[in-house]
Parts: sequence; structure tokens; C-alpha cells
Amino acid sequence: MRPTSDDSLFQLSLTELAFILVFVVLLLIGAKLVLDRGEADKSQEMLTACVQEKNDCVEALAKGGGDPNVIIDTLVNAPKLRKELEESRAREQELQEKLKAFAALREKFPDPARVKAAEDFLDAYEKGTKTPLSPDAAKKQGEDAARLARELDNCRGQLKHCVRVTGAPKGYGLPPCWLDSAGQIQYLLNVEIRPDGLAVERAWLPERDDDANQLPGLRTTLEAGVQSLDQFKSNTQAILGLSKRANPECRHYVVIRRAPSLRDIDQFNRLRLGVEDHFYKLDKTGPVSR
Repeated sequence: MRPTSDDSLFQLSLTELAFILVFVVLLLIGAKLVLDRGEADKSQEMLTACVQEKNDCVEALAKGGGDPNVIIDTLVNAPKLRKELEESRAREQELQEKLKAFAALREKFPDPARVKAAEDFLDAYEKGTKTPLSPDAAKKQGEDAARLARELDNCRGQLKHCVRVTGAPKGYGLPPCWLDSAGQIQYLLNVEIRPDGLAVERAWLPERDDDANQLPGLRTTLEAGVQSLDQFKSNTQAILGLSKRANPECRHYVVIRRAPSLRDIDQFNRLRLGVEDHFYKLDKTGPVSR
């Protein structure tokens, strides 16, 4: 059977359509190649520009006087450098704290001669005792040395006082517990004899504050106000015991006064003699009339 004209037309159309499709595909492939070539050229241009910028940067770094390779290595090692920087800052903070502490120490001990004296004292102590002195024990030993110095001063005063009075016709008992370096008595209390009892006040000098604070029962005696003789003796019994145990044994001195309202001589004598059981006295009572 011979093909009709419609069949031929249809066959030609399919052939043409195939050619057209192939042509379109070729056009697309060509366009893709052109685009890829353009992208490649663009990438090449960007790479060339990057290399140029890198060369320019290296040249600029070289002109700045630094080694470009070293600078680049520094940038690469930035994390490590940051860690080292943090450590350096921490070390700087520590040194700042030590500097502040040193400044405070210098403010507390501004006199180098005083510091040298303390060192000499420490060296002499350790040499004399053949025992190293720790910082914790240094303060205690210093306090003990000061106390012993006061006790030595007391002893010297007691000796001078005894030498001065031993030849007196009136005789002499125990030495005073407190004397100054000139041998003068330092008094502990003022005691006023009243009709209703004994009123007690401090008589010691400020230089004896530390010694007074060490006397047992002294605060209770002062805070009791006007007290009976029995209360007074109870409050001061520990002070009497301490003076008896002293080496040498001694007695504290008090200043006795009489209230003008006290007229009963028997009451006056009973209270006065009761005070003298525990203390020696400086009598400023004056005459008493019935």
C-alpha cells in the first residue's frame, strides 16, 4: 500500500520535529558551555584578584618593617595568643594584689629603722634562746617581754623604796606591788568610808591599765558601787591572793577617805581596819569626832 499524502506529511513532521529537538538540545549544550566558560573566566579573574591582593598585603607588611610570614603565623596562632594573654592578665592581677599588700605593709611600717630594730630583736631572741621564733609566737613573746620589762621596773622601784625606808624608826612591812622607776608608790583604788559602807573608784594611772586589767575581781569591785565590808573583802580576795603569791610578796596600796557624814568612830575604825586586811593605805581620812 502506498502511503497517502497525509502519512508523508506526518512522517516529515516527525523528522523535522526530531531535528528541531536535536537542534534545541545542541543550543542548550552550547549555551551551557558558554555560561560555564564565563563562570570559569570570572572565577579566574577573582582568583587573580585575590592573589594580587595577597601580594599587595605581603608587600605592605614588608614595608611596615615586619616579617610577613611571622605576622601571618601570628594571626594563625591567635587562639593560642589569646590564652597566653588571659594568663598574662591573671598574672598581672596577682602582682597587683601583691603590690597593694606591699604598699599597705610599707604604710604600716613606714620607718625602715623600726623594721630593722624588730629584726635585730628577733635575731637576738633566737640567738639567746637558741630557738627559732615563728610569726605566730612572735607577738606573744613580745607581750611577755614587755610584761617582764614592767615587772623589772617594778622590782627596781621596790628596791629603791625599801632602801629608802628600811632605816626609818617606824619600821616597814611588805613592799608596794606598784611603784614607778623612781620608787614612788602607784595606788590602785580610792576607797571612801561612808555610813552605809565602802564606795570604791579607780586610782591607778593610765600607764597601769594593762596591769589593772590582769587583776582578778577588780572590775567586780568597781561595779559593785557602795558595798559592805564583807562584800568588799569578797570582791578583793583574789587580788590579795595574787599579791601574796608575787615574788617578792607585796601589797597594793589604796587611798582611804572618810565621808563627812560619817560620825560613828567605831563604824569608821571597823571599816578602815577591814580595808587594811587586804591593802596598805594612804590615809586621808582626817580626824573623826563622835
